[in-house]
Amino acid sequence: MRIFIVFFCAILVVNGTSVENQWQSFKDNVGRHYRSRLEESSRFQIFKDNVRKVEEHNQRFDRGEVSYKLAVNKFADLTEEEFKARLNPRPAVEIDHPKVFSNVGYTDVPDELDWRDKGAVTGVKDQRNCSGCWAFGATGVLEGQYFLKTGKLESFSEQFLIDCSMMNNGCSGGWTLNAYRSVRDIGMVTDKSYPYEAADKACRANGTFFKDIGIVTIPQDENAIKAAVAKIGPVSVSIDASYLYLYGGGVFDNDRCSTTFTNHVVLIVGYGTTSDGIDYWEVKNSWGADWGVEGYVKMSRNKNSQCAIASGADYVLI
Repeated sequence: MRIFIVFFCAILVVNGTSVENQWQSFKDNVGRHYRSRLEESSRFQIFKDNVRKVEEHNQRFDRGEVSYKLAVNKFADLTEEEFKARLNPRPAVEIDHPKVFSNVGYTDVPDELDWRDKGAVTGVKDQRNCSGCWAFGATGVLEGQYFLKTGKLESFSEQFLIDCSMMNNGCSGGWTLNAYRSVRDIGMVTDKSYPYEAADKACRANGTFFKDIGIVTIPQDENAIKAAVAKIGPVSVSIDASYLYLYGGGVFDNDRCSTTFTNHVVLIVGYGTTSDGIDYWEVKNSWGADWGVEGYVKMSRNKNSQCAIASGADYVLI
């Protein structure tokens, strides 16, 4: 996903704090520097519009009219259209290899589960200004499977995939299935040995992990995804992330979200139901721990594949 990301400590909209003070705090914490007064004036107007949007939406949340909150975060000086334009362009072509579909049974599936509680999920990462969400989705699955096989949690290298997965287009976009096929050919390395740089670089290593993996596609059905998450581990999914940029908590439920179009890849690490009876997916994003709820979002489950969450789900077996 192509986005302008820099470090940001979450800003809370506090009653009585002027928008000018919020703007100054935003710039200081995010480190925004604009090229001209005209550009800064334009960005300030966008920021004010987003602050108003957040406050009005959160009043509806307080009245129980919506199931999720918004937050003034590091994307608050972007319009919705600008944010969408920064999402994964994915010009790479998904290689048309025969697919093996998951046949995990739907019985004996728990009502709720979170692989973080079992130690199978690494910390939240930040793809920054590189459209490499596909690589983060793939490493998340590999990390989970490696933990389940060995009992060791290892962080694997997104940069290795960005540089060395010739079936994808690096920071210009890609597909997780292509990433898995690359791993089967060239292996994988750790994040420590091949650290993230958020840019396309020359491939400079040969992988030592995962050359013998099975690649599995999940049918486009949320019950099939639930069964796979419960019985296999975290799975990568493609979603429509167009309206997630100001997400601040709760269960994201937005009927503007497509049920077929996708522009971002994330990792489902669990699922459950709120005390209000709202089914959700627990989703690990790659926009940093300073976005959402410590880098996570609860997305609607059993809402006709809202945000196209069931349109492209897969995992590997090692």
